[in-house]
Amino acid sequence: MIREFGHEWRSLPLSAINGRLARLGRQEVPSAHRGARRCTGILVVEPLPARTSFFWSRREKRWISVEDYFIVRHGLVLKWPNDWVISFREVFDDEDELSIDNLFPIEMVLVG
Repeated sequence: MIREFGHEWRSLPLSAINGRLARLGRQEVPSAHRGARRCTGILVVEPLPARTSFFWSRREKRWISVEDYFIVRHGLVLKWPNDWVISFREVFDDEDELSIDNLFPIEMVLVG
């Protein structure tokens, strides 16, 4: 997730992590599941596990967890499905596929 925190991010207070992300400001972020595509925004760690975070998928026409979505849509099995998810604020995406409503597993977002 955030390279400067390393694996210790799990033991840090959520307010400290989000405070640091806010301090970093808008980041151009590559995502592991989107190849070379990048998006720009302020990242926010949400205290919701990918396994139990559901959203309405228009494509699937059903409620689906973030974990299931990554399996179905991208063929990716999450290594840490109980880790929290990330959302973006002040987001910009070249192809307008990303909005502030999107949630991403932390392991799919590379920062720092």
